[in-house]
Amino acid sequence: MELWGIHPHTLWFSIGFFMLAAELLSTGFVFFFLGIGALLTGILIYLGIDLGVSGQIISFVFLSLGSLIALRKPLQKRFNKSKDGDYKELDGQIGIVTQWNYQTHSGTVKYRGTLWQATSLDYLEENCPVEIESVDGITLKVNAKG
Repeated sequence: MELWGIHPHTLWFSIGFFMLAAELLSTGFVFFFLGIGALLTGILIYLGIDLGVSGQIISFVFLSLGSLIALRKPLQKRFNKSKDGDYKELDGQIGIVTQWNYQTHSGTVKYRGTLWQATSLDYLEENCPVEIESVDGITLKVNAKG
């Protein structure tokens, strides 16, 4: 059965490759698993398994969920090996305090033209230089420089 003159396996392969391409623009590995499900559904149809429209949709859903369950954690571990290594190149660099709240020991530090949220136990004032000790997520841990 063809849809608009397109064989079903070609349609599923196209959807799969589109989803994999969409993954390049996202960060959550969601489109990747949808793409895997579509490609596997296309392979089943290409191999001659007659699924019908509802069977194709069910196959797509289960294969996408199966690949998500089986592969997501191993892929996340592989691509997010070490959070300790993130932004290590900032350690020891100098930034400038742009705002500071003494009560919360937090504020904003400008480093190479970018404003970062920052924390410190030191007494800091606006426009004073600080040394970046480490990065926790997207927050700098800084110390007074001088």
